[in-house]
This record gives sequence, structure tokens and C-alpha cells, in this order.
Amino acid sequence: MVKVIGFCPREEDAIRGLMHRFRTDGFKMDELVKIKKTDLPGYEGKVIPRRIGSRNKLKMAMLLATTNPFTVAHELAHVSDITVRRSDSMDNLTCSRPGSWHLAYKMFAEYYANRVACDYASEADIVTAFRSDLRGWLMAIAAKDWASYFYYYSLVLGILHGTGRHDSEPLRIFAPKSSFVPARIVKGMVSFRRQAPDFYDTY
Repeated sequence: MVKVIGFCPREEDAIRGLMHRFRTDGFKMDELVKIKKTDLPGYEGKVIPRRIGSRNKLKMAMLLATTNPFTVAHELAHVSDITVRRSDSMDNLTCSRPGSWHLAYKMFAEYYANRVACDYASEADIVTAFRSDLRGWLMAIAAKDWASYFYYYSLVLGILHGTGRHDSEPLRIFAPKSSFVPARIVKGMVSFRRQAPDFYDTY
């Protein structure tokens, strides 16, 4: 039984109901041991995996600052993804690969989590999440923070694809015309955009 800590009965029921839906739909929840309500400055939710004993065992805690269904579904998708992509998740946890590999791992994880969350949230919740992620992406462009740019791009793209907008290109539609994005960043973005649907479809 997953411990659910710090929520009112209504919130706990909603969380457990969503967990039940995820399990019924085949997502892997066995390594999740705790969900706790807590303040998370800069975040709405976070999954913290911890290696137990041997290299192949994990326990995960899920921290939530909100019980918004989109956020809860996004974090539950991360829980399942960490379990399913076991080898890659262990490499990411131990920081044993080059920085570019870890960035790519994070991008696919965020794309996947947002795309999954679209199936478990209302249109209003999806719109709220999209606006938040889009705001972060535009701030990253303005600051020329290219690591954050890729992170938020993957989130924005996950929602667009999760709502059936497969032909939408965020850079063309949403970025200010005066924005400058270096060619190497655009090349990486185009490569990710090409690979992401196959990653999801063959998951």
C-alpha cells in the first residue's frame, strides 16, 4: 500500500483513484512507496527515486505541491517510466553518462509524462499546464538558457502531441519573431521533434 501523507480525505481519494486508473491501464506503480504533500518552490511535483541494495532495485517517493490532476498524472507517468526504462534510469540516477545523454533522457521523460497526462486531465487543466510550460520555454529563449529551452520544449511538444496537434511547431507558432535561436539548437530541436513520436508510439 502506497503511503499518502498530508492530504485531506478528498484529495487522497482523488490521488488513489488516479493511481488505480494508471494501474488498470498497465502503468508500473510497484516501486512507488510514498506520496507526500509538500512545498516545492519552482515545482508542482517531483519524483525522487532511490536505489535500494542491489543495482536493480528502486523505491520512489512522489512529492506534490498541488493535487491538480494533470500534475498528479504527469508524476505518475514518471514513476512508471523510471521503472520501465530501468537501465537508462539507473544510468541517469548515477550520472554515469555524458551531459548530452542526460539532457536527452530528461527530454524524452518530460515529453512522455506530459503526453500521458493529457489522457487523464480535463481540457482546462491541460490548458493551464500548457500555458505554464510555454511561459517557461519563452523565458528560456529570452535568457538564452538552452538547457531549459530543450526541457520546456519537450514539455510543450508533449502536450501538443497529446492533444492531437502533431503538425504544430512551437518555435514557428509561439516564439516572438525577434527571437534568436542558434542553428545548433534548432538542429537539436528538429531531431528531437522527429524522434519523440516514435519513442512514444513504440514505448
